[in-house]
Amino acid sequence: MLSEKEKKFIEYWEEKREENKLNPFFFLSGFAGGLAIGLLVITTIGIGWYKRANMEVNAMLNPVVLIIAIIAISVFIAFFYNSFKYEQNEQLYIELKNKENK
Repeated sequence: MLSEKEKKFIEYWEEKREENKLNPFFFLSGFAGGLAIGLLVITTIGIGWYKRANMEVNAMLNPVVLIIAIIAISVFIAFFYNSFKYEQNEQLYIELKNKENK
């Protein structure tokens, strides 16, 4: 027997499962997470916490290249998070449908 919350999820996912493959909410939350990681990297380099990394960055990387790399990493994390959340919801939907059929 399914709970009311599980039934609502099944109804929601049946109508949203095709349009949620590229959900902007999941993408933006993943992008924000990637930018947070990038901000931590820039902060760590900026305060000089790890001297050797600071020397390497100053010697090899242009700040523009660093920013482009952080944006690229953020986009990758956003895409990965979007795919992960979709697959997680899809798996829950399949499990609930199997539970409903039994």
